[in-house]
Amino acid sequence: MKNFIQKFQNLAPKSKSTTRPKNDSKSPASTSGTSLDTIPPELLSNILSHLPSKRDIFPLLLTSKRLYHITYPHIWKRLESNIHERSTSSLSHRYRKTGLRRLGDDITDQVYNLNKDDILGFKYLKHIVFWAADLDAGSVWIDSGLFGVVCGQIKAGRMRLRLLEVILERPEQVCHEAREFLSVLKEYSKTWPQKLKIRINIPWSDQFSEFIANNFRLEDITNLRLRSDVDIPSDGVGEDVVEKTIDNIKRLTNLLQRLPSLKILYISGSENRCERVPTLVQPLLSELSQLQDTILGLKRVQSLHIYGPLFHPSFFVTPPENVKKLTFTRCFSWEWWRQFSQCPFSEVEELELYVDTDWIISEWGSPDDIDMRIQGQNFVYRMEHLELKSLKKFKTDRWVRLDFIPEGFFDIVVANNPGLDEESRKNCEIMKE
Repeated sequence: MKNFIQKFQNLAPKSKSTTRPKNDSKSPASTSGTSLDTIPPELLSNILSHLPSKRDIFPLLLTSKRLYHITYPHIWKRLESNIHERSTSSLSHRYRKTGLRRLGDDITDQVYNLNKDDILGFKYLKHIVFWAADLDAGSVWIDSGLFGVVCGQIKAGRMRLRLLEVILERPEQVCHEAREFLSVLKEYSKTWPQKLKIRINIPWSDQFSEFIANNFRLEDITNLRLRSDVDIPSDGVGEDVVEKTIDNIKRLTNLLQRLPSLKILYISGSENRCERVPTLVQPLLSELSQLQDTILGLKRVQSLHIYGPLFHPSFFVTPPENVKKLTFTRCFSWEWWRQFSQCPFSEVEELELYVDTDWIISEWGSPDDIDMRIQGQNFVYRMEHLELKSLKKFKTDRWVRLDFIPEGFFDIVVANNPGLDEESRKNCEIMKE
């Protein structure tokens, strides 16, 4: 407890007076200028919000009645199942009465008592995290009865969330109870004075766009991560690949057009290689152009991350003007690099590039692409022009093969970006060697 109190005394503002009180020379508060009992409640609550773990908060509950009432709300700010509850081992005797299952037992007698002002501090709950296993039939959320409790508290106006995080596997497998919770949240959050923020992590599939539109208020979504672990863009070979790719482009474009509050966007393209993208870019140009216009229209996006080739190896995604953090992984073609060099990155301060390629150019290269014009030649692509001039941090893979990167790239990054930090400059020098 002594170390814990010292931590708060170090965080709290010091008194400007250096005069020691005459009648309290031995008081610890007199030497530090303040104590836990004299810190204003609002300031102490703010300090508590920065502690990394609830374990750091628990000791204060038993310190005094004043600190108990200030501390209690912070215990319930976030609700999330533990790793054992999200795996088959959660059914073992060892973990059966821990975490959310134990919480469910504790509230059994109060589930239907909606006239009660509070159920174990749930009125302080501001942040819920749902993992994929939490949304399946028979999950800990259903076994514990917590879906019903939380829905009841929201309907009674005693719970107003600030943040919801949802990590999905297959949208079609989300259970009825979970859909009911999302429906209640979607309806009642409309009237909340403070806007709900929603983060969604979902795989590519034919249902992802429809599932999001049906179960969430689209204006509340601030963070979208679209993974490629289930049904990837451009997946397939033969005649149907173009049609399938176009459908995926349209599906993504349609969803992004309806997300006005989006601030962080992650999109994963295909992680497979060679035969997975056996089409030219020309049939996709119209839809890719609409997708690019839609992405440029996401004025609030400040962090954009593109993993793998998005629909085509030569399609470069120009980021919205307010993006400050940008990630590209596995950049694939010299045509992509040409577009990268000409892109007007007006606000980008952090850039991560992870380069790799072993795609068969003849399968996807278009006649005007640099890659097709140089095919079979001993060609070196040199970057002599770069619009990017606002960088402060730059990171890339040190194990990358330099024949995948334009000659002179690291020199021009350093020369064009005087605000680049020292570590990034050193990394560029290492990469050149």
